[in-house]
Amino acid sequence: MFQSNIDDLKVIKTKKHFFVFISGWCVSNSKFCLKCYVNKNEYSDEIKWIRREDIISLFQQPSEALNGFKIL
Repeated sequence: MFQSNIDDLKVIKTKKHFFVFISGWCVSNSKFCLKCYVNKNEYSDEIKWIRREDIISLFQQPSEALNGFKIL
């Protein structure tokens, strides 16, 4: 099983830059690696894993599971 969802996606543009914020969740029965690419550049160091009680309850995961993510 692998299920995921993007809950929020925001793009903020300034005169010189743009910023992307993505949040969501992933659950899987097997080990996986989440990566983020923008214009072929990898930004996996920007992924922060968080505990999501709603997903823990929905998928009956261990209470310490880090199944939510934020990419800044």
